[in-house]
Amino acid sequence: MAEFPPKDAMEGPDSSLRDGADLLRIAFDAMDSAPSGWVLSEKDGRILWANPSFLDMFGFPDAAAVTGMPIAELFASDRILKVEDISQLIEQCRKGDAEFEVVGEVDRSFFVTVSMSEVQNQAGRIVGRMFFFVDITARKQSETELRHSQQYLRSLSAKLVNAQESERKRVASELHDSIGASLSALKFAVEQQFDYRARGLSDSCPPPGKIVESIQQIIEDVRRISHNLHPAILDDLGLETAVRSFCRQSQKSYPELRIDADIALKPARLPERLELVVYRVVQECVTNAARHGAATRIGLLLEEKDDEILLSIEDDGCGFDVDAVCGEAGPCTGMGLENIRERTEIFGGRFWIESTVGVGTVVRCRWPILRQ
Repeated sequence: MAEFPPKDAMEGPDSSLRDGADLLRIAFDAMDSAPSGWVLSEKDGRILWANPSFLDMFGFPDAAAVTGMPIAELFASDRILKVEDISQLIEQCRKGDAEFEVVGEVDRSFFVTVSMSEVQNQAGRIVGRMFFFVDITARKQSETELRHSQQYLRSLSAKLVNAQESERKRVASELHDSIGASLSALKFAVEQQFDYRARGLSDSCPPPGKIVESIQQIIEDVRRISHNLHPAILDDLGLETAVRSFCRQSQKSYPELRIDADIALKPARLPERLELVVYRVVQECVTNAARHGAATRIGLLLEEKDDEILLSIEDDGCGFDVDAVCGEAGPCTGMGLENIRERTEIFGGRFWIESTVGVGTVVRCRWPILRQ
């Protein structure tokens, strides 16, 4: 059998391992200072020794508190939850890692994996067992956050599909009710012109100007629907011009409303998707303030600062109870707030809202600028 440590490693003036006692001392110091919990037990399972990491992990004051305790009692104590079969847990340790939840002081819960190796003497007989405990709380939290993110993405995907269908339904309704009705009226007017002329009643024909007015109305309806689907001005002239144009249109639609827009963006164009997201959020917030909040003044701040886009929209409308409408337990409800949140967060941004009944509302968003 080969010697351990090698004989030549223990000889000479520069050797750091002089004898077996030094080696045992180094090994013990390594186990005693290990960041994971180490427990040594006899063959029958009674604990002989535990390192400080294990004591800290499970909240024991010192090694004396666990010395002589059967390891099974540790697993069966009220410190550990979600372990229905202790023998099964110990058996699992023989094969690999076993995982369980621990309740520490002040109802602090954390997750641990435990594995076991058997200690054999030179004759190959089992004389004890070494248990290794690793705190995996951070990993479990990451897994939980990942699951929540996946659930959020699935929910968001479903909402996007629903939003697409709602948008298609809205466009179909506008095409039918507005464009379709106008074209039907135009068709009737043109047929009437042909009919009167065919019967030689040109003097009795309705004035052609009515037809021109109908055509102009159709053109305006098409422009309005097209702009709602995607504002061409955003592609042609950029975010600042598009937002200012929307503010002017909003003031025409709501004569009592005044919008003070302070926009400070750098000349370089932002990523196309980011510009569209910011524009849609501005649209939603201003429309909410005017339509639902009955605001008479809106202060809009849009600036580029430290590789971020900052948006703040403050109004003097009727306000609302944020906790009731947009509590922490679930998504925002009403007034398109969840739509604003999703539009903000899907591009890596953050969303805050403050509102006081009878005073007004403030919406703040910020996005990182991820240029190509």
